[in-house]
Amino acid sequence: MQAGWVDHVNFETHVYTQLEPPPATRQIFGALPPRAHAFQHRLEATQLRAVSAAHGTAVLVGSCSHLVRGLGGVGKTQLAAEHARTLWNDGALDLLMWITATSRDAILTAYAHAASERHPRSSAALPQATELLAQRWLSLLNTTSLRWLVVLDDVQDPADIFGLWPPHCPNGQVVVTTRRRDAALTSDSRHLIDVALFTPQESLDFLTTRLSVHPQQVEGARELAEHLNHLPLALAQAAAYIADRPAMTCTSYLSRWSNQHTPLTDVLPQPGQLPDEHSETMATTWSLSITRANDMAPVGLARPLLEIISLLDANGIPDTTVTTPVVLHHLDAVTGSNVSADDALDALSCLHRLNLITHDRKATHRSVRMHALIQRTTRETLTPAALTATALTAADALLQQWPDPGEDAELAVVLRGSVTALNANANLWVDRCHPVLLAFADSLGLAGQPQAAVLHYRQLLTHAYQHLGPDHASTLTIRHNLAHWQGEAGDSSAAAAALKLVLAARTRALGPDHPDTLTTRHNLAYRRGASGDAAGAAKAFTSLLADRARVLGDTHPDTLSTAHNAAYWQGEAGDHHGAAEAFKRVLTNRSHALGPDHPSTLSTRTSLGHSLGEAGDHHGAVGVFTDLLSRMERVHGPDHIDTLTAGDSLAQWLCQAGDPGAAALLFGQLLTQQRHVLGANHPDTLTTSNNLAHCLALAGDPAGAVDALAQLLDRTNQALGPEHPNVRTIRFNLADCLGHAGHPAQAAAMLSDLLHDLGPHNAGDSSAFTIRNNLAHWQGHAGQADAACHTLRDLLADMEAELGTQHPNTLATSTNLVHWLEESGDKPATVAALQRLITHTGHVHGPVHPDTIALQRRRDRLLVSMRGEDAHGGL
Repeated sequence: MQAGWVDHVNFETHVYTQLEPPPATRQIFGALPPRAHAFQHRLEATQLRAVSAAHGTAVLVGSCSHLVRGLGGVGKTQLAAEHARTLWNDGALDLLMWITATSRDAILTAYAHAASERHPRSSAALPQATELLAQRWLSLLNTTSLRWLVVLDDVQDPADIFGLWPPHCPNGQVVVTTRRRDAALTSDSRHLIDVALFTPQESLDFLTTRLSVHPQQVEGARELAEHLNHLPLALAQAAAYIADRPAMTCTSYLSRWSNQHTPLTDVLPQPGQLPDEHSETMATTWSLSITRANDMAPVGLARPLLEIISLLDANGIPDTTVTTPVVLHHLDAVTGSNVSADDALDALSCLHRLNLITHDRKATHRSVRMHALIQRTTRETLTPAALTATALTAADALLQQWPDPGEDAELAVVLRGSVTALNANANLWVDRCHPVLLAFADSLGLAGQPQAAVLHYRQLLTHAYQHLGPDHASTLTIRHNLAHWQGEAGDSSAAAAALKLVLAARTRALGPDHPDTLTTRHNLAYRRGASGDAAGAAKAFTSLLADRARVLGDTHPDTLSTAHNAAYWQGEAGDHHGAAEAFKRVLTNRSHALGPDHPSTLSTRTSLGHSLGEAGDHHGAVGVFTDLLSRMERVHGPDHIDTLTAGDSLAQWLCQAGDPGAAALLFGQLLTQQRHVLGANHPDTLTTSNNLAHCLALAGDPAGAVDALAQLLDRTNQALGPEHPNVRTIRFNLADCLGHAGHPAQAAAMLSDLLHDLGPHNAGDSSAFTIRNNLAHWQGHAGQADAACHTLRDLLADMEAELGTQHPNTLATSTNLVHWLEESGDKPATVAALQRLITHTGHVHGPVHPDTIALQRRRDRLLVSMRGEDAHGGL
């Protein structure tokens, strides 16, 4: 007899969360800075190797010398890069990770990107996905047998790395470079290494090697190095300038430097860190180099480009920044000529030759780097008006490069770093909030950090109220976007409340038919649905649809989007038939307006298929998804995630349509593709394995289901561990399939083991009730009716205490107990159990309910049988 209140093949489609062991291939994450000209092997390199050999964490900081406390340019990054490069080239590493760690966001994104690259995931990011992926990456580093090195370059604040330190383990190495010397950076396994200035000999060796093409230029090298305080960066700038002028020597350069005071404002470090004369030395050096670069062909471009770069992230920007239309237009205005993209790149080369920047064409997104002190010196030459104009140009250039949502997460984090720098260096609130500040916040949210987006928008809103006023268009946009990310962060009710206020303000300021007002109504309707009011959302979208059709036209993309959402929420409100009919109309309109294979049209086709299925037209759903799968294969190819998703939906509706055999065949094909595209342990692959087993069982192939589940259990156990809920679900399903395959004793044994693993403290929860009920079921079918009765008596007592005597599941368990008591031959106990069940059923349904009467008749038949046996025994 089947239990009356559980599905014995209760397959679940959980999202698997544990990261599987990575493939054993060597891989570099991030871009190492190029090797410096005339790189010097220094004493600190030996110290770094010693710390790394002991598997400690090396923290490279500027020397405590009063000349360089906290200063960049002493060579920390170059030491770290050379160490990493050497280990990699010697084959001593399997994984090398270089992170420009100027913010917590940059570190989190780099970790998350590495996890995604190592184990590609095609599903859309969920809120907090970046943090979760980052933690999984750290967990992987802690457990992998691969040899790895993580370099965190230019850590600005120890708080940024709190909770994100790579683990201390025998096969891992960590190197940190920073200008900070906080106690948080040191521990038993973290060792500070002071990176000092060049020694006099290192300075001489550097200049001798750098000027080796024209050896006579080395004349006066010792004196020049002393005047430049042996600072590696300043020496590199001077050497580049000298090398570009074959007739110049170190002596003549020093004479020119001494006689030419820079017109640039002196670099002003934080109080107590650097003496003024040291700052003037570097400023003078850079002034000479900038003048020289600007005189090189293409003449006049180097300085304005350097001014733009000086406002952005010192740790790297894409070289495409200087070729954006807005920058080329800016260069046109400055030079009075028609500047091409090639001209701009040539100007970068001039700056690179003079060591004012480094331009690594092989680096994807951080190809142009500029030292922070050179940046500051350059910025301070600008008048307030020029600074504002340059900053707005730089902001527009960042905006023109911003990737579309879901595309190029690495570029997005690089651009966010430049927005942070730009916002700190200049005013981006000229008559409005510059859109790049909104792009920054939205990018955080799209990267799986909605709370960070909310925080940023709140900061923008404070500034907008102060500088623009409550009714300014930028203020209203910020309020609108803040509400959006509040909703994405999980607070749909607060988002809806905020959008109501924004709608009132926009209606008052812009009018009811303004596109921004209509957009606010659209998002408010969505938030009503997300808050649980599906019917209200459907009504709001229907009202908006009429207004958008009137203002924009029936075929405008915004009108069609509203129609799609109105249909969706109609279905969510329970009217699946109406939703399906609405989606049919949207599909027709989108096909005509956008084309049958447009992403929005395909999205509507997907929604139509699901609505038909939910409305009970399973065959109609199968027809829609059959067509959709064909289109996806043609548009995207067989291995695209959207194609795989369409195949999954088709298989599920085939099963619902009563053809589990065809569904199992399709799930098997899909499983092969997912293993190839996503990997055998990807969550989607594991879910498909689960669904395949489910369909095999429904198709009458429990043995095939057992084989599929056994393989799935092995993979899931390895990926998630034996305590994960998904593993327990698979064990439950496997036990049930074993029973249906003719092995009830094995099924009972597996369920008994599962119950034991749950522990007595979980014996009273709903999942344990299900397991105990099915355990009794398979005990009985294994010929152990007494054991089944014992299991059910204990279960019934717990359920009555937990759920009450009249709960449907309690009554179902009582029914199962009656069955197995009767099977055991204990008729008195069966009658007693039946009488108890009659009493509780009568309380629930009434004494004349068919169920109550059926139980009474069953009891009476059993009593008559018992009396007949007694009479026969008396004769």
